[in-house]
Amino acid sequence: MGKGNKLTMIKICGIKDTNTAQIAIDNGVNALGFVFAESSRRIFPEDAKKIIQTLPKNILRVGVFVNAPISLVKEIAEYCNLTALQFHGIENVNYCRQYKRKVIKAIKVSK
Repeated sequence: MGKGNKLTMIKICGIKDTNTAQIAIDNGVNALGFVFAESSRRIFPEDAKKIIQTLPKNILRVGVFVNAPISLVKEIAEYCNLTALQFHGIENVNYCRQYKRKVIKAIKVSK
């Protein structure tokens, strides 16, 4: 893990360049998120891999996906050397159990 209190983790999502990644690391983040889903913050695996290769080993490298096919998630996770996966779609428990990496599942809460 990164610096600071081990009970609190900080993750910055939408990393698209090494400069932003380094600024986040210099400010004590534990994890960096790379958005592979359709978004203005989307990054292509080739670009994410270049950034990830520059990161210290103690920084979690999180891939963010929305309703992506399992095979695609596994392919990107291996290619980019992701340490965790974050899902923001309608992925169920069985879907999330298909992976051998840490999983973060975002859950929508309605009023």
